[in-house]
Amino acid sequence: MKPGGLALFLLFLAQVAVSQEEESYKTIFKSNRNPRVSGFGGLINEISGLDGNVTHQIGAEGAVLLNQSIFIGLYGQGMTTLPLYDITYYDESIDLNVNEKMRVAFGHGGVLVGGILRPNNAVHFGGSVRLGFGAYSLIPDVLRGNNPGNDPNYYLRFNDFVFLATPQIEAGINISSWFRINTGIGYRFVAGVDNKYYVQEGGFVLVERPFFESDAFNSPTFQIRLLFGGFR
Repeated sequence: MKPGGLALFLLFLAQVAVSQEEESYKTIFKSNRNPRVSGFGGLINEISGLDGNVTHQIGAEGAVLLNQSIFIGLYGQGMTTLPLYDITYYDESIDLNVNEKMRVAFGHGGVLVGGILRPNNAVHFGGSVRLGFGAYSLIPDVLRGNNPGNDPNYYLRFNDFVFLATPQIEAGINISSWFRINTGIGYRFVAGVDNKYYVQEGGFVLVERPFFESDAFNSPTFQIRLLFGGFR
C-alpha cells in the first residue's frame, strides 16, 4: 500500500478505537431508537490504471442508508479515456493479417456495500466494496463513434466479459445535511481477462496471443464522489 493510503488507513483505525471507548455497544435489532432508513445518490470520478496507462472513469451510484452508518446499493461507471494500441491480427474473412489502431473501451457496474464511522462528524471515515460485472472492447480508432450499417455486433468483435471487486477506504466531508463529498483509495481486482486473437506467421501458421495479460486491469484506484441525499 502506498504511504498516502497507509496513513489514511491508520487514521481510520484510530477513529474506530476512539469510538469504541466513547460509545456503548448497540445493534440494529436492539437500541434506544428504531432504525432510520434514508438514501443517497451520487456522481463518481475515478483515476485508475489499465495496462500501464492512466485512465479516467465517470459513473453514478445510488444506495439505501441505514442509521447513517451502513449502506447498500448499485453503481455503474465507464472509462472516458480510451488508450490506443497498434494490433496486427488475422482476419479469416480475407485470410490475411490486418494491422489496425484500436482503442480500449471499459465499463462495469454492480453492487455497492459499505459502512461509515461517526457519520455526523464534519470529517469522517469509512470503507466500502464494489462487486461488479463488466466488459472491455477493442474498437477501430478510425471508425470510433461511427457504426456503418448500424450493426449491433460492430463494437463486439473484440469483446471480453469480466468480474470485478474493488475494496476501498474512504474519507467524507459533510457540506450540508443533503450534500457530502467523499474521497476513496482502493484497489481494483479484475478476473476473466482472457480474450485472445490469432496472427498468421510463416504464411500459414496461426499463433494465438492474448490481447492483455490476466492482471492488466488490476489497479490502485482514487475516487472523488459527490453525494446527494438524507445525511441527518
